[in-house]
Amino acid sequence: MPVKIIINLPLFIFSLFLSCFIFSSISWAGFQFLDPDIPDNETILYRSTSEGKTITIKEQVRHIIEENNNIYEIVSLSPALDTYIRINRKDMTVISVHTFQKYEGATLDSKLIVKDEKPNMENNAIRIPHFVVLSHLLRGFPFESKKKLQINYYGGSSGKKFKLCVKNKHRDIINVMGKEVECYKLEFGLAGFLWAVLPELELWYSVEPPHYMVKYKGPEGPPGTPKRFIEIIEYQKQCP
Repeated sequence: MPVKIIINLPLFIFSLFLSCFIFSSISWAGFQFLDPDIPDNETILYRSTSEGKTITIKEQVRHIIEENNNIYEIVSLSPALDTYIRINRKDMTVISVHTFQKYEGATLDSKLIVKDEKPNMENNAIRIPHFVVLSHLLRGFPFESKKKLQINYYGGSSGKKFKLCVKNKHRDIINVMGKEVECYKLEFGLAGFLWAVLPELELWYSVEPPHYMVKYKGPEGPPGTPKRFIEIIEYQKQCP
């Protein structure tokens, strides 16, 4: 005896509409950095040279849980600048930035807390709150699928003729720590007509996860500040 299938047409149409709506909502979501899955207690030492002076930078990443959120707490210490950054691993958005800028006559203590941030709706651009978070967020750049990304800062004008952009160039082999490390090379600079990037800052990240920064050439702060060269000299992570 054949089985009769009864379809509730109004309910079926509503379900189909809802599915399409959910799918469309997901597809409308804008760009966000990926979680590079940085190991807990990862420690990196860098040698940094600027204006003829060389210093050592020590960076350490800790996993913390706050209000049910998994967070990266990134601490960077050097004779010139200490930074404490918190990033939500769920969507790689910045929670806070705490900096201590050390000068001969004074130390400047500045804390920035990001509140009520709206989801990013742009596919090829993202807004960040502070320059010092850029090198850390770029560990989550989708190197294999994206070639360029516009970087905006809160408070900046969207009507500027030239935009600050990151361009995914190619792979390089870098000799550091007594070995060869295959890296993704990113260029960060001004983009004008037809994405003609005027190189202002270059960064190299390990192809092997968790994509730690290997080398940095560019300004030590926002464009216009003194040039700095940074290179990794030691990488440590705890075995699971």
